Amino acid sequence: MDLQIIYILLKKEFLLEWRSKASIGSLLVHALATIFFIYMIFNGDINFITWLALFWVINLFSVIQITARTFQKDANEHFYYLKQLASAQHIILSKIIYNTIFIIIISFIVFLFMQLFFSQQVTYLGIFSLTILLASLGFSALFSLLSGISAKTQNMVLLAVLGLPIILPLILIISKLSALADFYTTINDIYIFLSAAVLLDITILILAIILFPYLWKD
Repeated sequence: MDLQIIYILLKKEFLLEWRSKASIGSLLVHALATIFFIYMIFNGDINFITWLALFWVINLFSVIQITARTFQKDANEHFYYLKQLASAQHIILSKIIYNTIFIIIISFIVFLFMQLFFSQQVTYLGIFSLTILLASLGFSALFSLLSGISAKTQNMVLLAVLGLPIILPLILIISKLSALADFYTTINDIYIFLSAAVLLDITILILAIILFPYLWKD
């Protein structure tokens, strides 16, 4: 695996994203507006479990928005040019890494917005931050692959239709793991959910790397 090629592809992704700042701004405005709307409905008074559920719902739909355009610019003629420069594994890995970084940044921004409006204290911030990192990797790997399928078939509805049922096991695990960030728990409970999340992330990542070259064959 040539890391230099992945670095070049990542650099391309960041440069293209920087040129389209409006998409980043619209994503942040959408997240902020959603949080403010929820704040007005609940009058800022919610418990931790409700806060947690709202955080992951907002985060999940932000992930779909981020990953939906992963292959939009590479789906047609540009992709065939890209295939001459890098292998399919390089391409999907660069997309996954880029989306993971983007999702992590957006997730922590959403977290800060949620803290600003609801002032909900997370007891074990380290556990919660680690949960966000693991969730971001799993979301990125799965939705990047599905975005490739959607772009190839030119049917973006498939991203949500296929993604939400498949991502359900990871959502259940990260929900349980992030809930532990506010309650006293034993180290064994944390290890169980951490191990499950890591194993699921690795499985999704391996499947994405293996399946992507076949999905994008001519």
